[in-house]
Amino acid sequence: STIVHEEAVLYYYPKEEFTGGKEDSVETQHRIMQMMGSSQALVDISGEMPTLVTLRKEQIALRHWDTYTLAMSAPLSESSSRLQHLLDRLFDVFAFFHGSFKRVHLQAGEDLVKFCPLLAAVWSCYLPFVRRFGSTTASLFHPLAYVQLPKREGHLFLQASHILQSGQRLPAVLGGAILFQSQILCTQLEPVLTQHCLSLMFSPKNAEDDSPVDHPGIPLPTAIGNKIPSSVRILSVYVTPEQYARLYRTSPFGSMLSSSSC
Repeated sequence: STIVHEEAVLYYYPKEEFTGGKEDSVETQHRIMQMMGSSQALVDISGEMPTLVTLRKEQIALRHWDTYTLAMSAPLSESSSRLQHLLDRLFDVFAFFHGSFKRVHLQAGEDLVKFCPLLAAVWSCYLPFVRRFGSTTASLFHPLAYVQLPKREGHLFLQASHILQSGQRLPAVLGGAILFQSQILCTQLEPVLTQHCLSLMFSPKNAEDDSPVDHPGIPLPTAIGNKIPSSVRILSVYVTPEQYARLYRTSPFGSMLSSSSC
C-alpha cells in the first residue's frame, strides 16, 4: 500500500522495500515514479486519473482524493476487480474515521514530520483489518462476524439489544453497536458502518513491547473533560449524506417523524 502526495511518497508498506537502500528499494521507487508518470500522461490525454495501472510484473489500483493518491499493488495473476475492491474498502474505513487526508494533516498540526508517522499509525491499523475482512468471496458467505452464543447464553443478546435501545432514547443518539473480540454481539447500524466499527478491535501494537496502541481515530472535542472514564474514548466519524439519512430513518426519531406524517 502506498500514499503519494503531489510532491512526495508519504507512506509505503512494507517500509523495507522502499527505504532498504538495496536494489529492491531502488526498483520500488522506480515503479512508483513509473506509476505516477503513467497516471499523469493519461490525465493529459483523457483529462481523468486512472483507477488501475498495469505494469510489466504487477497491477496497481489507484484512488485519488484532492492532491493525494492511495495505491495498492498485486501480481498480474490476481483479479483486478478484487484488488480494486480491497483498495475501496481500505479507503472507505479511512474516510469513516478521518474524513480526509487534509483532516489528518490538521491533526498533525500541518507538520509533515508528524504527519507521516501519523499516517503510518493509521495504515498499520486498517491494513490488517482490510486483509481479514476485505475478501469479496468471504463477505458473500459471512458478511458480518457475529458472536456465536451458546443456547443457554441467549439472554446476553437480549441484554445487549436493550442497552442499545436505551441508548437510542437519549437525545441525538441514532444508533450503536456492541462488539466483542473482533465480532458483533448486537448492532443497530447498517452492515457497512458496523464493519467499519470492527476496525476498532484492530488497534496497532507497540513495536517494542507488543502492547496495544490507541486507535488512530480523531478524538471528538468535548466539554465533559475528566468525567469520562480513562478507558473510554469519544471519536469523530464521517458518514455520507445517504448513510446518515438511512440511519436517521431507522432510528426512533425517524420513526416518530414518519408516524406524525401519516
